[in-house]
Amino acid sequence: MSYRILDLFSGAGGFSLGLDQLEVYKTVIATDFNKAALETFKKNFPDTETILGDITCKETKKKIIEKAKELNVNMVIGG
Repeated sequence: MSYRILDLFSGAGGFSLGLDQLEVYKTVIATDFNKAALETFKKNFPDTETILGDITCKETKKKIIEKAKELNVNMVIGG
């Protein structure tokens, strides 16, 4: 089994880094409202989709859900 991760409140990617070092985990989406942190995340994980925004915002939430379905996310982490 492999796990496709949505990292909520990802910051620069500490949780994702820890999990992605294990063969069965791959972070496919990361989201944060801090632009600088998310830009750092993108440099650390160039193949991961990133979504900038507050998850309590209707449009941001919709975007996250749609992307998670599209990329078959089956695990959620948050920091």
